[in-house]
Amino acid sequence: MRRIQLFLTFWLLSIAGTCGHHEVAKHPTPKTETQPATGAASAPAVHALEDSTEARDDTNHRPQNAKKTDHETSTQAQPSHRRTEHSPAIVENNRVTTVPVPDGGRPIAAKTGADETVHLLFDSADGPQYATSADNGRTFGSTIAVVDRASRKPGLEFGAWDMAVGQGGMVHVALGTNAWKLKLPQEEWGFYYARLEPGANAFSKLRNINHTPSEGFSLACDENGRVTACWLKDKLYANVSRDNGETFADSVEIDPSLDPCNCCTTSSIYRADGKLEVLYREETNNERDMFLVSWDQDRNQVSRTRVSGTPWKIEACPMSYYSISRLQDGFAAVWPTKDEIYFARLDSHGKYLPPAEIKTPGRSGMRTGIIALSTTDGSTLVAWKKDEQLGWQLYDVQGRPSGSPGSASSSGNGVAGIADNDGNFVLFR
Repeated sequence: MRRIQLFLTFWLLSIAGTCGHHEVAKHPTPKTETQPATGAASAPAVHALEDSTEARDDTNHRPQNAKKTDHETSTQAQPSHRRTEHSPAIVENNRVTTVPVPDGGRPIAAKTGADETVHLLFDSADGPQYATSADNGRTFGSTIAVVDRASRKPGLEFGAWDMAVGQGGMVHVALGTNAWKLKLPQEEWGFYYARLEPGANAFSKLRNINHTPSEGFSLACDENGRVTACWLKDKLYANVSRDNGETFADSVEIDPSLDPCNCCTTSSIYRADGKLEVLYREETNNERDMFLVSWDQDRNQVSRTRVSGTPWKIEACPMSYYSISRLQDGFAAVWPTKDEIYFARLDSHGKYLPPAEIKTPGRSGMRTGIIALSTTDGSTLVAWKKDEQLGWQLYDVQGRPSGSPGSASSSGNGVAGIADNDGNFVLFR
């Protein structure tokens, strides 16, 4: 009788355990705005993406991120040969979607080409990588290494700073190295550049286009084949190409009267009329104001406009990043002041659009990314990164907050996103 009782007891317990297992499977824990989506299982041709928990190496002062170049990477396939589908995305207000970077990478920059292809630049354990998407980031083609094999040397690390997409879908990438840390000759320091021609499955060999200690690298290009590489070395300099980056002219100082904050950065973009706009931080008298420089390269005429309204006097470089992007008819500039993030919408002449400077709920860290994205209806999304947390706030055409701030876990210091033609936004985490 006792054996029968024990058998019945174990039989009932096993049924209860099985029922409990199926109940959990039917009701998974819901995701919140601050939780990254979970990747799906791997398949032979399609594999899931998982969020990387590896922190970006920011110990090197000059490169934004680092790469162990003694690791070999496999031969890259054409982007269309393999598709990578994301795990479920986080959606905020039905207009903001966050999706993971391919292969657990860390976002650096994203651009949308004239054909609506999304171009994504990101960092990985194997260095800077690039991938494209034809469906606003839901799936990506195979990744392509930005750094060619011949440029890789033991101990030399490359970090990508910026990316621009120009004539015919030509992709241009700016990079820095830790050559200063390795005490290599100073002519091996500086602004490194690579480009990817449309349809190609490998970037060009890296080129050092300024051969001098420098930082604050940015790239801008237009549909006429012009590419401008901006950088800082106590002053604001540029190298200009008029043949899609095939060759660059010698360095020029844009305006000797400018006194940029040397440990910050530059952000640049071409206007519809062909003038170049460069956003930078001034350091005269330790007043760290933000200015927008307008450079007519054909006439070599320069003017500038102050875009920050809140003063920031500090006797040290704040080591901050900021960015400028195109609006329907003008620009959106976003920057930190006293670790608080502000943005402004500017007309095509660089003048404030009402209500001028707008304070966001965002906070910045040292050398952490900030972007502003706009849609054709006048909405602007400001996104920022701090402590590996991606945050954002949407604003309407009047500059008023639309909905509550959103957030999601995101590794690294960079921020990358796009605005699509349907008036929605995609942020990569």
